[in-house]
Amino acid sequence: MFRYYVITLIICCIISSLLSAITGPGDGVCPKTVTTTVGNKTTTKTNYLCCTGYTESTPGKCIACTNNKFGENCGKTCSCVTGNTANCNHVNGSCTCKTGWEGTTCSEKCSNWKYGERCSKSCTCNRLNTANCRNTDGFCTCKPGYIGNICQNVCQKWKFGQNCQNNCNCQQDTTSSCQNTDGTCICIPGYQGSKCESKCPEGKYGLKCSMNCPCSKQGTRTCHHITGACICKPGYIGNTCNQICPNMIFGNNCSQNCQCVEDNTENCIHTNGTCRCKIGYIGKRCENVCPDRTFGNNCSRTCLCPGNAFDVCDAVNGDCICKPGWTGTTCNEVCKRGTFGSYCFGRCKDCDTCNIQTGECSAIKTGSLVAIVILAVLLAIVAVVFVFYVVRVKRGTGTSGLSNKNKFIKSESKKKPTKSVSEPISPSLYYNTTDLTYENAKPVVKTKPNLNAYESMQQQSEYENFEISETKPKEKDDMPEDKYESLQDRQDHAYESFSKNEEQHNYSFLGDKK
Repeated sequence: MFRYYVITLIICCIISSLLSAITGPGDGVCPKTVTTTVGNKTTTKTNYLCCTGYTESTPGKCIACTNNKFGENCGKTCSCVTGNTANCNHVNGSCTCKTGWEGTTCSEKCSNWKYGERCSKSCTCNRLNTANCRNTDGFCTCKPGYIGNICQNVCQKWKFGQNCQNNCNCQQDTTSSCQNTDGTCICIPGYQGSKCESKCPEGKYGLKCSMNCPCSKQGTRTCHHITGACICKPGYIGNTCNQICPNMIFGNNCSQNCQCVEDNTENCIHTNGTCRCKIGYIGKRCENVCPDRTFGNNCSRTCLCPGNAFDVCDAVNGDCICKPGWTGTTCNEVCKRGTFGSYCFGRCKDCDTCNIQTGECSAIKTGSLVAIVILAVLLAIVAVVFVFYVVRVKRGTGTSGLSNKNKFIKSESKKKPTKSVSEPISPSLYYNTTDLTYENAKPVVKTKPNLNAYESMQQQSEYENFEISETKPKEKDDMPEDKYESLQDRQDHAYESFSKNEEQHNYSFLGDKK
């Protein structure tokens, strides 16, 4: 048995020797020639030492450098990034990078959308939507808002963020979409706010409320926050609400008719249909004239009229309305002659002066007045004739006409009548009547009457019987001397006597006593 062991050992030694002869001294062991010169004798000797990148572990045994060491006798340290390096060459210290890394020290990831060992492979990601391609295996890391193997898809609606894991916080009925990257709410036109919860402010409209409304501020109730259409206030129309309703029209879109009495209405308020009355009218529809004693705008003023005016005044300017017979602004002027009625517009008919209120002519009309004038003229003529006969009588008798006995004859006959007179003769007998003619008769008496005592003539008897003579009046030279100084004296005495006698007696013309 021992024999076999010995034989096996010998065989192993032989094999080892053969291998050593073939391969050299061993792995990591390198021959090294050493030349020694002693005097003139040079000796060359080959020694076996560890190669560069190896270190002697046991005598005659060399192993490769470890622990990030390299070089001769593993005296140097590798500069490779340990985590990114697959190994450091123990001989020269060169770095062998792991998959996805590159650079002399393996400090750099694969660039230019490369990955894999020595960054030799190209990434297949959608570069716009991809944050990066993993350098080791080419996995696509998507940007927020995108998903997919190669980041080819946007987040579904109402999702956002990395890997589309977040929910949008928007008011969905006023939001068109949610920003897939950060969750920002994108509002539909006409809305704003972080959640699109608010309409555009007044005067703005459209996407992001960025546009100005073109509406008239005065006539516009609001501008449509989405379209910018002008919504007019009541009483206005037009694309920009810059036109008011036509007269007597009002309301939304000018669609209603005013209920005012048009003739009495200044205008109808286009916004609410209120009737604005003309001066002098009042009422919801301007249907009433101002009440008595009021006038002006809304009948707010009080008339100030005197008693010559009615209890009403002009509803517009307050002028007093005069009673018949008066005129003027305050009715303080009486109608002028020939006019009558209110404001004296009437003209008298058939007379110069009439009743200022009714226009009726006075009792004496124009025709009557003419008749009176004619009568007055006739009386004046008679008076002149009377004076003429008195003068003739005085010339014929030499005394006053009443001192002689008068002779009368009827115009119808020239016979000499004998007539007794029981009353004194009135001066009225001296008028030339139609049935008596004065003949300058001389009484058959010797006694001359006392003219200063005319009243006693009633008792004198010489007037009872007298004769009528047809003799002509005596000439002036034959008349007895007159005791009166002038004709005026005789007329004055005759008139005084007549007036006194008229009070005591009633006389009548001889023509009335036929």
